[in-house]
Amino acid sequence: MRKIFILLVGIFAFTKISLAAPSIDQLFKDFSPLSAKVIVQEGQFFLNVGTNKGLKVGEWWLIYQQGEPIVDPDTGKILGYQEKPAARAQIIQVFPTYSVLKVFCLSPGCTISTGARAERLAGVRAFFFDLTGKAFPIYERLRASYPKLKWQPYEKVTSRKAIPKGTQRVLFVAENNFLYFYSDGHVLGVYTLSAQPAYQESRPLEKARPYQLIGRLREIVYHLDVLPLGQTIYVASLTKRKIYLQRLKGREYFVYAYHGFGNLINFSVGPDGLIALNIFDGKRVKSRIIKFTGKNFVKVTKDSPYILRFFDFNSDGIKETLIGQSFDSENFYGYGVFTFKIDGKDLKKEKSIKIPSGFRIFGAFWTDLNLDKKLETGFYNEGRRLVIYQGKKRLWSSSVKFGAGIQYVFMDYPETSIKTPKKIYIWPNPWVVKWQEWPRVLIPYNEFGLLGGIVSGAKRSTVGVLFYTREGYQLFFWRQSFQGSVQAVFSFKGNVYIAVVEGDLFKGEGETRIFKVSLAQLMRNLSY
Repeated sequence: MRKIFILLVGIFAFTKISLAAPSIDQLFKDFSPLSAKVIVQEGQFFLNVGTNKGLKVGEWWLIYQQGEPIVDPDTGKILGYQEKPAARAQIIQVFPTYSVLKVFCLSPGCTISTGARAERLAGVRAFFFDLTGKAFPIYERLRASYPKLKWQPYEKVTSRKAIPKGTQRVLFVAENNFLYFYSDGHVLGVYTLSAQPAYQESRPLEKARPYQLIGRLREIVYHLDVLPLGQTIYVASLTKRKIYLQRLKGREYFVYAYHGFGNLINFSVGPDGLIALNIFDGKRVKSRIIKFTGKNFVKVTKDSPYILRFFDFNSDGIKETLIGQSFDSENFYGYGVFTFKIDGKDLKKEKSIKIPSGFRIFGAFWTDLNLDKKLETGFYNEGRRLVIYQGKKRLWSSSVKFGAGIQYVFMDYPETSIKTPKKIYIWPNPWVVKWQEWPRVLIPYNEFGLLGGIVSGAKRSTVGVLFYTREGYQLFFWRQSFQGSVQAVFSFKGNVYIAVVEGDLFKGEGETRIFKVSLAQLMRNLSY
């Protein structure tokens, strides 16, 4: 045992902490999501649970007021009741089978009746102060586990003196390998941080990996996609000069080789075997539409100066809409974005799409995440953050920066003595899939160190999942991680396919492994 001095919300106390304090995982067991019923007697308020459910003095609960019934129009059966938050309450005494509450109305004159539902760890502000500088993953996990708390931004501090005073809140402090959980002067728990292997698998778990290796290519793959043709499914993969089509079940494969000047930097699959190619020679982009017939590749359209991609606007798994963004000789990505249709050997503009400033077509998506019948626009901004707009209004920005995978190009300038080549990221494309009737965006996520992954690869690589919750837009991460860089992800018939690149990226030498995991398994194993 040892003694640690704790400064908490303006008061000093001595607290003894065992070196064998429980791991951070125990916190989520000690404070698991829980609902209970309120009992009102002689002006006092109680909960119908106590130490039998692990309750502690100081916990905050949110009490709901029951509203109008929700009636099934076919059967007339009451399915439930509308609920409105009425009050927050703190536990002041705990007994084996019940607890005593102190209630704070959210608006004057609230009415709390016996039978009202209460929910644990909801409705109050939550703060996270990090004195270690390394506990941001813990903050993310807490936010995902307790989404009904009113989370304040993550804050890195160097001293407890920087922690402001306050009431009616919960407070998490990461310090000296411990996580302290406070609530208005109460110590609800102390947990060790070292047992949380942030985003890394331990050796004993390697045999229990939920994903499986299904393919390997002795080249670096920059993009992966699925091409359905009749009843046959091909996995399409992109290297600098070739596109490989490998039959998903079987050994049959086809290769499209580009022999012109420049490199293939991106492709996307459309309906009926159509493929949009983007080629960059250092000074400009040219694109073309080709088609895979099942036996060979044929060129469909003349070369175009637009950056082309097929998009799936309705999340049905078919990318039927062809979008083009103009090329800019200074910034690569231009201001004009249009829908196109194929007219003989020509591409013809159909309509202009209004886009936010800084839009980049690589890594972008359009979908209706919040089901309000309006498409959101998602893309990576210049600060390497994922942003969501509706029209010109920004709705959300990721709290983390993205590593942009392993692919980038340099733009040459005529006055090489004046300007150095500009580095342009070619963002890996996300994949929109429906899960439980709601759109989910699967995103390749890579975190790079100072060298940008050129030699050593990513520090952390996994799959991000973006979707809309009652708390707004949230980005979750798959708890599994890979040794290489996640360069592509797509979903097909209930499975998720992931391309992971390893090797000497500076020399352009490496290999790509393709993994498969069920979508259900991936969604069950997310952390914020």
